[in-house]
Amino acid sequence: MYRPAVHQAPDSENTLQSLMCRFWFRDVDRGQSGKISRGQSGKISWRSDEARSKLIFFSALNQGVLEMWQEGERTTLFNLRRKTYWQGPFRTLILRMWGIDLDFADLQAIVLAGEIPQSKMETAGLTVSLEKDGAGNVTQGVIGGEGISLRVRISQRERRSGTVVFFKNMSEYSLSDLNPILDDD
Repeated sequence: MYRPAVHQAPDSENTLQSLMCRFWFRDVDRGQSGKISRGQSGKISWRSDEARSKLIFFSALNQGVLEMWQEGERTTLFNLRRKTYWQGPFRTLILRMWGIDLDFADLQAIVLAGEIPQSKMETAGLTVSLEKDGAGNVTQGVIGGEGISLRVRISQRERRSGTVVFFKNMSEYSLSDLNPILDDD
């Protein structure tokens, strides 16, 4: 199995969480047909420490397609095929990508810690259900709203000391709007 390289700071007191996830997204057309109008599925490698996260989205052929760096609510999203990137708030990204009004801290609390920020979810019109293993770790979660459903299943989870370090030669990438980054040929 392909594991993307993550640079770790040695002898760190920080805890690095590493997850392999599968996701399924469905957007139901609420018109006359009631059929699924679009859907996406794929695999995500998610590495996170106390301050930063790095997510790599894989294609059906297990190739890295998108890479996301997250620090606070600042997001940098790279299209690895087109050598372009976008920077902006996570909420803008997830609204454009899946129509879900959620900030990264809330998503991280749900997936990594198994905590549901109920008042924020109700305000956004979202529901969350989680399945946990015997140790209290989230194994599967579903975020739903008006006509949408995002299901995430965690297949591997590892904790160790270290930090996520962002490393990329930015001179190879050009700044772009969000839509061209997300639109796939």
